[in-house]
Amino acid sequence: MTLPEVDAEKQSSALLLEDLNRKIVQACIPQAHTLSELAELLHTEMNPLHYRVQRLLKAGFLSISHIEKRAGRPIKHYRATRETFFVPFRYTPYEDMASYCYGLTSSSMKGFWESAFQKAQELSGEWGLCMAYSPRRKSFVMQVQREHDVRGEKSDMEQWSMENHILGTFDRLHLAPPEAHAMYHELLEVYRKYAQKQDLRARVHWVGLFFAEERS
Repeated sequence: MTLPEVDAEKQSSALLLEDLNRKIVQACIPQAHTLSELAELLHTEMNPLHYRVQRLLKAGFLSISHIEKRAGRPIKHYRATRETFFVPFRYTPYEDMASYCYGLTSSSMKGFWESAFQKAQELSGEWGLCMAYSPRRKSFVMQVQREHDVRGEKSDMEQWSMENHILGTFDRLHLAPPEAHAMYHELLEVYRKYAQKQDLRARVHWVGLFFAEERS
């Protein structure tokens, strides 16, 4: 299916890269909203909201579904023009897919590490970088660790991480095509399984899956 592309001449695609603009459009997909309804829904003041809605109207992301007549100024109801939008990279601040994903993951990883290490401060001891030589890899393996963490089958840090549901692992695995194929599908199935069990009232957990063959 070919997705509709935003009018390139206006170069307005980048409007949807702004978080509040996306929230305005997505709120107007299931049903039309007035400015006052959007302000209450998005916790935004009317004046800046009105400016954004006018820009989204001009760009073709929103339309006026109907006008409610009343004494004084009529009330306009806004609706998204469609449910799917395609934003070409050439109309964004990003050069390509790699630069976009780098920016996206950088902010996500910052949130993950801040959440993880905020809890980690509960543990006593001085934190630092542990560089241990791995005979198998023939290189140093660098880990964030406490000075007095003991090495063993399971350290108290590992136990604490399990109890607090914190897992941060980055590695380069040498896998033959069958094993790489199997691992990819297993990771995908785990993600899909728990994505379907979400409770929007529950606490947010950072989840990241990165799996790609390294190209020389």
